[in-house]
Amino acid sequence: MLDFIDSYDDLTESERKALSYMMNHLEEIPYVNINQLAELSFVSKTVIINLVIKIKLTL
Repeated sequence: MLDFIDSYDDLTESERKALSYMMNHLEEIPYVNINQLAELSFVSKTVIINLVIKIKLTL
């Protein structure tokens, strides 16, 4: 499931929380903006940005 992450252990607790939310709500992700995603996953927008950079996602 998390094959695209070099090391899950390198993520912060907040990044893991956000990633968990995203993986459990894949169908919703294309329809929410970064502010909504941060609110829905109970983390800051900065956490979402840092996570995206760490896992090398393209927005």
